[in-house]
Amino acid sequence: MPWTETEESMTVPPSGAFLYLASRAREAHQSGDGALVNHLCSVAIARAKPDQYGKPISIPLDDIRWALTFSLYWMLDEYMLTLSRQVLDSVPDPWRSSEVYRFLSAAQTLIEQSLSDQTVILEDLSKARLDWVHENSAVEDLALLSLLVELTWYRNPTRDSWRRLAVHWAEKCPPLVSSGLTETLNRLSFQSNVLFPTTGNAVDEKWLRALPKEIQMLADAWSLFIDCKHTELDNALQSLCASVPFESPYSVPLFYFHHFTRFSRQQIGPQEPGLTRVEYLSGTRPLETFKTRLEENLRTVRLNLWEQSDPTKGAMRRFHGFRLAMLYGIHAARLWDLASWISSQQHEYHMALEVSRFPDQRVEFTETLLRQAVVSREFDPKDRRLVESVWELDFFPNEKRLSFIRDCLEQPPFVWNEVSELLSVISDAIPREMILEIISWCRSLIDYPFPLFTGPPPAALSFWGRIICSYEEPQDICKALHGQVLRAARDQRFWLNDPHDLLPNYLWKAPLENAIEVAQQLLGFPSTDMDDYRLDIIYRALQQRDDLKAAVIQQVRQFNNSPLRRHMLCLLERNGADLPIENPEFKDWCKGRITLQATEILGRDGKTVTHHTGLSTGLLESVRWTEGDLTLTEIIVKAVNSPHVTVSEIPALWNYLKVFVSCGLTSHKETVREAYIKWTTAPPTGSKLFQGVHGPLSTLHWSMPGPEDIELGLLGLGIALYQAEPEPMEQFLETWVRDRFIEMSPKASALLFYLSVGLEERAGASRIGRFEVIWRTLLANCEREASKDAPRGHVLARLLKQMASCILPRKQKPSERFFHLSRRGSKRLAEILRIRSSQLVLHRNPDVRSGLARLLSRLEKAGLGGSEDRSFLKILKRDPRARVRKETRGE
Repeated sequence: MPWTETEESMTVPPSGAFLYLASRAREAHQSGDGALVNHLCSVAIARAKPDQYGKPISIPLDDIRWALTFSLYWMLDEYMLTLSRQVLDSVPDPWRSSEVYRFLSAAQTLIEQSLSDQTVILEDLSKARLDWVHENSAVEDLALLSLLVELTWYRNPTRDSWRRLAVHWAEKCPPLVSSGLTETLNRLSFQSNVLFPTTGNAVDEKWLRALPKEIQMLADAWSLFIDCKHTELDNALQSLCASVPFESPYSVPLFYFHHFTRFSRQQIGPQEPGLTRVEYLSGTRPLETFKTRLEENLRTVRLNLWEQSDPTKGAMRRFHGFRLAMLYGIHAARLWDLASWISSQQHEYHMALEVSRFPDQRVEFTETLLRQAVVSREFDPKDRRLVESVWELDFFPNEKRLSFIRDCLEQPPFVWNEVSELLSVISDAIPREMILEIISWCRSLIDYPFPLFTGPPPAALSFWGRIICSYEEPQDICKALHGQVLRAARDQRFWLNDPHDLLPNYLWKAPLENAIEVAQQLLGFPSTDMDDYRLDIIYRALQQRDDLKAAVIQQVRQFNNSPLRRHMLCLLERNGADLPIENPEFKDWCKGRITLQATEILGRDGKTVTHHTGLSTGLLESVRWTEGDLTLTEIIVKAVNSPHVTVSEIPALWNYLKVFVSCGLTSHKETVREAYIKWTTAPPTGSKLFQGVHGPLSTLHWSMPGPEDIELGLLGLGIALYQAEPEPMEQFLETWVRDRFIEMSPKASALLFYLSVGLEERAGASRIGRFEVIWRTLLANCEREASKDAPRGHVLARLLKQMASCILPRKQKPSERFFHLSRRGSKRLAEILRIRSSQLVLHRNPDVRSGLARLLSRLEKAGLGGSEDRSFLKILKRDPRARVRKETRGE
């Protein structure tokens, strides 16, 4: 007679049916058929879970715990996790005090809350008696205990908390369970030693000798890959592929590893037969089938999240993706599948990046996100979300920040590139006590005998430029870096790509004998087509140091005979006096460079781009331009409007126009002004550079890579036009301020500040009130930007720094022309700013704090600082960022 669903059967199911399901589930578990296990567990849990009225289950926990254990061990999606949670939540109070319930709840919690602190849970589990573990339930008990060890290991493989748990439990369990736990312990210890070479876990030698030959050879190949020894890896894989038969259970992990490393090796065999073979094997082996289904579910979650534009929605889906990534990594480790394990790290990184979109969760997940970005080799310094997460480290206690950085330095060579990129973003927030340690690490990275980097020198060297110019007394840093800087001086690529100006700052700050050696290295290198770049490096350094100039000026005279060298030598000998100077030869050379760049842009077909480096403002302004020299203005305007201009070229072209307008000449000024007004209301539409742009200026929106450079170029040109001829610009600004100011975007706020300062200083007393409203609204708009996309604040950072330049300005170069506020205007600005300082002093963006420090220190020097300002300055003097502390010193 078939079993029917009566009221009695819903309360107490037949014990025979449960025993049958449990027996089948154990068999499926041992054979690796996770899909069948999930099906059998769901049948049992459906009978045990509470009804719609929340009636507690009356099934003994011992009779149902096998289903809860296996459903967590073989979790494929959120469905089984929800079912097991419903059963656990409905367990009556007498059973909740049992140890087995605490273990099941711990496994459930460690999966559900995969980013939570596990200290309390581990302390509770480490005190367990394990008297509920026995031979009759050894299969599910071993699965539960092994899963808990794996969950603990995956959270932090380099710590020993998971080892202590496994050893403690193995001592208390029956022999069958104890031997299984010992197997898991040795496997994880061995894999940790391979994946994280500094771990140094003890592994049983007898267990190692008993490992299958394929695993030993595969693990050796892993180590070669982690150590980036690609030539040896290629030879090892050839032997390994010849030794592992098609029928071996390790043939699929070997294929994935071989396929994953194909770009790291010299010899690349055909992949087509292997792809079809692995698809066949994955379909016939339950363990591989389960892994494939798990990854498919994970990819589906990621795809759905990419379509979710609102960061405040889809929270459960984001955390579900993170859980699946963690379980995918654990399953890959069980299969000895290194390629899939690294893939799990990449999935986990993308899920962590999704979770970090929630502003209130950013600090909590910072360490996890950054660690995953490094381990998965996905750290991209151009990713705004990653950079903002690095900023969060500034607010960590110093000990925690030290610990995090040291953990990064212990990573294997496989991810050294990502570690160097992370350190380049941390840069001047590196604690002073770690500077020499990081210099030693950078030396090891650069001297490592393998081709980690195929392009310019690594970021691990370039970012020292910011540290040298920001830290107090950097001479010891320069001495420790001397050998590496000499190497950079010999590298032509470094002359072109030095984002933090390491070489000029080193020549400026280093002890004289070290600076002379680097300068002589630069000047003594054989002549190349990059001579202009190293001449510019030398020129910037010699402008700052007379002692260095006296030591190397003779070598500069003997350098190549180019117009640039002769002009720079003339500038150095004059020490900046009587600028600009008459130099027809150099003027023609500049005009030829600019004309060549503009002509090449106009003649493009949209497929090929020739790299052009723009001339600096200082060089252009050092020449006395005349009316006859400005005929190339029109071709520059045409080049900016070209559909094939690149994002990196627009600021340089605007800079040329700014210099020509600033010369005080009249011709072509109207042409530039008309083009400028057009660009502010309808930005240039280069090749896919601007998307979602809507005029007029009140809704100006830059959404392409490098928007800050574009904005700065536009603002600089606007300032030059206003300074050269205020009246026409005032007419445009008056209309714009009156009609559109209140609804303008934060990204246009900085433009208005520059120009409203000049308007206010020229205005009569009757119009002062209007500009006070403008300034207050301007700061409110910047605060609105921070609230919409906290803690970005790039526009606010620039705005604060330029405000500081208008108050008690330092000695300016000709290229650094800013409006100067009167004492009355500066005092009112201080009053307005004081309302915002309490929020800005703890702003996430270090550039905002740096701008605030500069502005407050300027106000203090002008005698306009109050007691509150001085208290804020005291806080900023203790800031983790050296650039902030430097601004408080007024350097």
